[in-house]
Amino acid sequence: MAERALTEVMALADGLTRDEKLRLAAHLLEQADSEPCPTRSLKWRDICGIAAPSLLEEDAQEWVSRSRQEADAERERSLGR
Repeated sequence: MAERALTEVMALADGLTRDEKLRLAAHLLEQADSEPCPTRSLKWRDICGIAAPSLLEEDAQEWVSRSRQEADAERERSLGR
């Protein structure tokens, strides 16, 4: 809605009684609730670095290397080597 039209509607609402304002508010809330919320697709660069390494208490590359070593060791144990 254009800014001018919105200003006009709000000015008209100022002249309503309390009950009419409540009915208008209920109507507007119902209308707004029935409309789908706009979604914003995130790009990887938008969330890059969101989890600081300090949260993991470990450097990412160190985590990858350790995880691979653990997986290799587990695989060797399961194969009986």
